[in-house]
Formats: sequence, structure tokens, C-alpha cells
Amino acid sequence: MKLDFDGSVTVLTGASDIGQGSTTIVALAAAEVMSIDLGRIRVVTNDSAITPKDNGSYSSRVTFMVGNAAIEAAKALREKLVAAAAELLDASPEDVECEGETFFVKGSSQSELPWQDVVFAALAKEGTITVKARLPHPSRPRAASIAVAPSARPWASPMPRRWSRSASMTPQARSRSNRSGQRSTADMR
Repeated sequence: MKLDFDGSVTVLTGASDIGQGSTTIVALAAAEVMSIDLGRIRVVTNDSAITPKDNGSYSSRVTFMVGNAAIEAAKALREKLVAAAAELLDASPEDVECEGETFFVKGSSQSELPWQDVVFAALAKEGTITVKARLPHPSRPRAASIAVAPSARPWASPMPRRWSRSASMTPQARSRSNRSGQRSTADMR
């Protein structure tokens, strides 16, 4: 996530939007956390020269993983802006809030700063501001902890087996087939 001099925020993600609305979710999450207008957020996706690597757009992972990473990055960027506003307002960062693109000291209606003034102050102090966030891949639970008891799954074998004609047969039919070399459809499960 990068703060631009015009007051906009650019979110860089490798996640592809394949119709599930992930670009919109990322923009909404960032705008809500930073309490700015959605129009200030620009999401750049799928440019491998500038966006971070992504593990792919499948299942519901983009909304959860990339959305939460956007929230964490927005929190980090907001902290930097709150620190810049606190310095301008001569207040503690814990006492500064941002709502509707206005920074102010809690409990005081006299001291307010517009978004753009805080952006300029932060960029003048730090130069280009970029923040990163990344959620680790959720650990996969061990198979034993989620498996159904073997007695409840008599069809399951401990090792996957390839499909074969005999795999679809009952044990009795398999033994008859082995003896005669043929089988009937009645022998199949």
C-alpha cells in the first residue's frame, strides 16, 4: 500500500479479480480503516513487475487473505498519518482520531486538520510512504484431527488407489472374476 502526493492510496496486490469482487473488497476495506472516501483508493492487480506474489484466486481465499492483509496495511498507514497529525496538532498520537478525512484531537473541536495537510506533512517527513502486510498461509490441520473414523467410511482406503475394474467390485465378485476371468454387471456395486 502506497500513499501518493495527491492524497490517494494505491493498493498493490497480486490477487486476480476473476469476477468475485476482490478488487472492490480490498478498496472498501482500506477506505473504511483509514476513514477516507472510496474514490481515493486505487487498486493495482496482476502486474508482476510491481505487485507482490499471490498464491492464486480460488475458493474464498482472496476476500479473506487479501482483504485482511489490506486491513492490516491500512492500519499501518493510518498509524503513520496519525503520528504526523499528532505532531502538527501538538498532541499525543493516542489522542488523535481520523473521521471523514479530518484529523482531530479527541474531545477538542478546535484543532482539526484536513486529510491533504496531514498527507503532505507525513510525506515531507518520511518521503514516499509504503506499508506492507501479509497474512501467513493458514496452517492445514492434521488429517487425523479431521478424519471420519475408518469404521464410518468402509469404502475409504488409507492410500488412494487408481480406478480399476476390480475397484468397483465387491470382494465376492472380485474373487469370482479372478476365477472366471469375466464379470457380470450384477457383480458391480
